[in-house]
Amino acid sequence: MPEHHESLIGVLSSIRDARESDESDLLDAESKAKDQQIGRLAIGKSALDVGGTEIEGIWETQNCRVTLRNKGDGHYIGTGEVSKEVKQGGLVGLFTSNLMSIETSKVVIQLARFGNALEGTLTIESSARPLSLLGSFNSEKRLVLHLSENGTKIEGLEIGYDEKPISWHRSDQSAIGAALASFASETLPK
Repeated sequence: MPEHHESLIGVLSSIRDARESDESDLLDAESKAKDQQIGRLAIGKSALDVGGTEIEGIWETQNCRVTLRNKGDGHYIGTGEVSKEVKQGGLVGLFTSNLMSIETSKVVIQLARFGNALEGTLTIESSARPLSLLGSFNSEKRLVLHLSENGTKIEGLEIGYDEKPISWHRSDQSAIGAALASFASETLPK
């Protein structure tokens, strides 16, 4: 027969462990909220900035290399492609376990610029045939971004089912073009 004192010690130990876990979860949530607040403040301040570096050019994103083009009136469109190896589906996939294929998806980014802040969408259009009606939908996420002071980074949030911080870097080729354009605009008479 168990002793009541041992049961009480077990319960108290469980309560202490739960309290420590709750405190750890609270600290993690506060840290995450503070990081999100800093990011959102940077986006808000960037929206009030006037001028800034042109973002047209080649950018390295988490998904792929994207070429942004200025459509005028503060709107940009970017395209790129991402390829990944996937297991062959359908009847062929049932009979062979190692058959892989390369699936290429088109990445389309549409942005509107407000000062040095950007807002828009990222759409990944799959080229694969859908296995079902539900599989035929494209993946679209909202973007809320800001341009770094020196114009070499775009950072912000990708908002889909959850929020994810993102950071894009200007490609070396694009950075040279932006530096030349900046130099020309500063030295040439207006």
